[in-house]
Amino acid sequence: MKRKDEWSYEEDLLLAQTVLSHIQNKSTQLNAFEEVGERLKRTAAACGFRWNSTVRKKYEAEIKASKERRNDASIKGKMKTKSNSQQDNNQQELYITVSHTDNTTPTTPFDPIIDSLLQVKDEYLLMQQTIGKLEHQIDTLKSQLEGNKSNNDPSEDMNNLMQIIKRAEKMGLFEKYNPKEKPAG
Repeated sequence: MKRKDEWSYEEDLLLAQTVLSHIQNKSTQLNAFEEVGERLKRTAAACGFRWNSTVRKKYEAEIKASKERRNDASIKGKMKTKSNSQQDNNQQELYITVSHTDNTTPTTPFDPIIDSLLQVKDEYLLMQQTIGKLEHQIDTLKSQLEGNKSNNDPSEDMNNLMQIIKRAEKMGLFEKYNPKEKPAG
């Protein structure tokens, strides 16, 4: 079963793009988490946890490249005059290539679909295992139930009860509580 708060591929991608953009623009990751949190209706803490626990590992090369671009821009900015710097800032566009894989396979538009199908496959296999375990448990319980039925045969219990009643009659226990009336005479 899928969790209600599970992160999708698109959400991870947005998180990565936003964080990388903030890194490159000399902003903090916390600002990035807050921005993504507002867009995804999640807390900044949840975004930060997701980034640090899962997503960051997939984008180490992109993080390094963003830091290098930030440092290169910083060095170039120091060497330019203020007016040139303002012109460049107006024309500068941010290009971030984000790949979901280990940088050996190109990213295609089908990757999110493939990821979704792989996730469905994993869930299917997990359900198959659960069904197998439950079927085994049902078989075990059925065999236990059949074993209990043979041990607790009602006719055997009835025979035992009848023997107890006969012994009680022989001992006169029933006459004590229900004495026979003498005929009127």
